[in-house]
Amino acid sequence: MAFRTRFFGGLSARIACALFTLGTSCSDEVIDPREEPIDSYVGEIDGSDAVFAVTATELEVVLYVCGGASSLEHSRWYQGERSGDTAQLSAADGSTAFLRFDGAEQVTGEVVEVDGTRFELEASMSAPESAAGLYGVMDAGCRTGVVVRQSAGDEPVVQGTWCSEEGIFAQVTPIAPIDTSADGFGVRVTGNRRAPARQLLVQSVNPADF
Repeated sequence: MAFRTRFFGGLSARIACALFTLGTSCSDEVIDPREEPIDSYVGEIDGSDAVFAVTATELEVVLYVCGGASSLEHSRWYQGERSGDTAQLSAADGSTAFLRFDGAEQVTGEVVEVDGTRFELEASMSAPESAAGLYGVMDAGCRTGVVVRQSAGDEPVVQGTWCSEEGIFAQVTPIAPIDTSADGFGVRVTGNRRAPARQLLVQSVNPADF
């Protein structure tokens, strides 16, 4: 993982500081990647009950495709590095995604799964005051993903998928009311014959977590 820094290192840093004009401060402080500004985008996938969310800094990007009741098999995490207005991402199974950022206002792109399935992505940036965004938590050796959509004046709409390291999937529903004041909220994993029901706390996803 690439760490963003704002220093030159060792002697070079001291020389660089000496060359600064009088009154200009200089610091060897390393910028924590978790403190980078984060943009969030949430959208639906046409022709499917799947949704997706993108969370991005200037250097790193995470995409989560969250399948619905008829498309759980499309649920995947993608991650990659950002280069200017574009990003190439990949999933653990070899599926890939390409994203293009239109400033900070919109993201478009395409996902190509290993079996050749393709679908397009398009979303506008989430309003900072809304709960819309990407949330997750590690459980059973796999990262549960939750996408929250919220239009102005409307209640949040939550869609999520729980997974295990054995490849078991189950749908996630929110534990109402949704309270993101602590940067997270509770969800309930719908049990099935292969996965017992459980409750989890999901929190906002930061690309530095990957």
